[in-house]
Amino acid sequence: MLRENGNTSEIMDYYVLWQNSLHYQNNNSIQQSESSRRIQTRLSSLFMLQSIEEQGKFLENLRTEADTDSTLSSSISGLIDKLKFAESHAIPSRKWIPVLNFHTKNQFHSFLFGDANGNHGIIRGDFGISYRTKQPVAALIGSRIGWTLFFTLTSVLLSFVISIPVALKSASRPGKSFDRNSSMFFTILYSLPGFWLATILMMLFCNPDVFNWLPASGVKPISGFSSESNFIQRVVLTLPYLILPTICYTYSSFAFVTRSIRANAIEVLEQDYIRTARAKGLDEKHILWKHVFRNCLLPIITMFSNVFPYAISGSVILETVFTLPGMGLTIYQSVDSLDYPVILAVFTITGMITILGFFLTDIVYARVDPRIHLEK
Repeated sequence: MLRENGNTSEIMDYYVLWQNSLHYQNNNSIQQSESSRRIQTRLSSLFMLQSIEEQGKFLENLRTEADTDSTLSSSISGLIDKLKFAESHAIPSRKWIPVLNFHTKNQFHSFLFGDANGNHGIIRGDFGISYRTKQPVAALIGSRIGWTLFFTLTSVLLSFVISIPVALKSASRPGKSFDRNSSMFFTILYSLPGFWLATILMMLFCNPDVFNWLPASGVKPISGFSSESNFIQRVVLTLPYLILPTICYTYSSFAFVTRSIRANAIEVLEQDYIRTARAKGLDEKHILWKHVFRNCLLPIITMFSNVFPYAISGSVILETVFTLPGMGLTIYQSVDSLDYPVILAVFTITGMITILGFFLTDIVYARVDPRIHLEK
């Protein structure tokens, strides 16, 4: 409406009048008839209509229906008059002219730089209060980010520990049975959707009718840990909850990492210095790990740069399926409940971490490969 009309003060006065009318009607709803309460419910959805013309017709119909309730009819008439006044005093040219205010009492300035109500602003790391949980956003993220970091870093470590030896062995024997079988296996894994595999694993291993071996959701027993249990006992109780999520976090990266390193390793194996190393009689394993692997580090480092934002945001689908108390589930719940402070905080931090990841990657490039110079 502000964009359509351009007269900010009149439209906001109309909006405030509508809010005050709803507040008054809600406080006196006990004395209203059933039809009046029904009209009031419809009035609460007024601003779902996005044009002034639609709202005017809607209010006229409501006033006709509210003739028997003088108070409600008078309130609606006041809204109609205010809307007509705003419509007759429209300033269309203002919607093309930006208004910039610095260090004033507006929401944008408060969000960035803080205000006198205890908000310090995102410049100082304060993202405000969550609409959903009513707790500081920083505290909410701090309590949820631990599990996301655990699953992300664990999956990255497992995928690289498994994929690098497989990729180097495949590259050393391209076209052989091991190369073909491993490529087919990891490609099939990569093609499986995460939520589908998670559902299948839960149906197989969390189902009393099949194999009731593992818990289906959460990261600890519903009853919690006993006050007398020590750290080792708590780890043992937690491990069954981590098996399926870790598998689903890890499997999809096997094929991507394996094929990327394999392609680079095959290219390196064709270089002259590799033939020279073989001519000197060096062991094939020594050639793979000493010469080939070092020259395949650049794509590995590039993959690591993408881990940083993923470690902050987590997997929305997997954390929702397994009900993991991490950032993925928090993002889903925040989007579902329109919890804007949390959404904005997560995406702001993710953007900053992404830039930091690229910056660190460029520095590591220069340290690993002597052919790269930061000065150039």
